[in-house]
Amino acid sequence: VKQRDLARQTSVLGLHDRSDVTIPWQGGPSSDGWLYESLDRTLGVWAAIHGCSPAATPTTSPYIGGPSHVACSEFGHCDSGKRVMLCMYDGFGGWFVFLPPPSSRA
Repeated sequence: VKQRDLARQTSVLGLHDRSDVTIPWQGGPSSDGWLYESLDRTLGVWAAIHGCSPAATPTTSPYIGGPSHVACSEFGHCDSGKRVMLCMYDGFGGWFVFLPPPSSRA
């Protein structure tokens, strides 16, 4: 990876719809013919850059669950001091725009 030191200066949060066929999270060919790496592989590279644990584990957040069934995981113990996370959800690309802040939800 070129410019590894620069890459280690930022945290990474992947947000992805489980049913996305344009950029499938599992990787492989998309509905429009492009070929994508899987999110596991892509975030695994980021985890390696940051010196994190090699496997992501489930994590908690006030946004977990809800109508979009949000579930998040994190590659922990990053040497860089940054975070590498993935949140999956059911719905469309902009779920986070319409989700009320945790303090306003019952």
